[in-house]
Amino acid sequence: MSVIPVRRWAQGAVLSALGVSTLVACDDPEANTELRPEGPPVVLSVTVGNDPGGFAETATYCRPNDPKRPTFVALLGDEVCSGEDPAAGATEVTDAVPTYPYVRIQFDELLDNSIQTLTEVLDPETGEPTGVFTGTVVPKDPVTLECGGTEVTYEGYYQPAGNSVTWPLGPSLVIFPEDPSAVAAGSSCTLTLNTAAVLDKQGEAATDTAPFTFGVAGLEIVETDPEQADDPAEAASITADSVVSILFNGFVDPTSLAANEVVLRIVTSCATPTTVTTEVAAIGGETGAIEITDASATAPLAFDPNVSYVVEFAAGATVTDAAGATLTLPGPDEFSLCFTTEAP
Repeated sequence: MSVIPVRRWAQGAVLSALGVSTLVACDDPEANTELRPEGPPVVLSVTVGNDPGGFAETATYCRPNDPKRPTFVALLGDEVCSGEDPAAGATEVTDAVPTYPYVRIQFDELLDNSIQTLTEVLDPETGEPTGVFTGTVVPKDPVTLECGGTEVTYEGYYQPAGNSVTWPLGPSLVIFPEDPSAVAAGSSCTLTLNTAAVLDKQGEAATDTAPFTFGVAGLEIVETDPEQADDPAEAASITADSVVSILFNGFVDPTSLAANEVVLRIVTSCATPTTVTTEVAAIGGETGAIEITDASATAPLAFDPNVSYVVEFAAGATVTDAAGATLTLPGPDEFSLCFTTEAP
């Protein structure tokens, strides 16, 4: 029998190394010399997903002076907790990925299987049992998660596999917001074990009651399409029916940017961007990405063909994410996107 962790996929989510395709044996290994079954379950580390586009996690908590805590992990290629100073804790993580701010709580022993509820997956064509189960810890309520001072509804799963030298670390509970867009970028978060719900296989309850803290990264621009060129002579060329996209690391609401907050100019060239005309921008896009076009371009074109454009932001221009976090956009000294257009 196999278990697939229950995951909710957010737009642009950064995934941990355990994706939905990962299969975990549901029969926990009873003997693992790297674990410590004596006594109540102890939290060895708490790691946070803060690696956009990758599988790395960074410790926001390391249990001091515990020989079982993770230090150097070969698959990660780095230390999780200090191996040189066993008494050292961890520096609080403040840059959890806004689109998927998940937390992994690693224990020193296996937890009782009752920590999660298993639901068998049926074959979509025949309706027959597949021997594969989805697992979720939600009904067991093992933690309380708060971000920005507000309790967050979460999902999660139990990963019995692993220890302090494997990656991902284990055994562990992985917790993530049910709706990541409801957590404002830049939020400070606390996670507290509901210890009575976290039992080991002997029925002993966890005793770690202190909250574990981490922060979500603030909003920022992560990419533009077309890309900004360091050398004006290498400015991008796009077809005039293309849009300019500004991509963010969070759930930015495109409607939060007003047209008059975008400075759109036709210029002589990207090498010598003297203004020819100032255009009115049209704003569109989906959550997390803002699309900019020239409102005066003749449909179905998005821009006039065979000219050069500059896109900048007006002083004080801001955008907000779905939960109300605000980003003041960079001024022309920090952000100026020049590109040329050609007929489609």
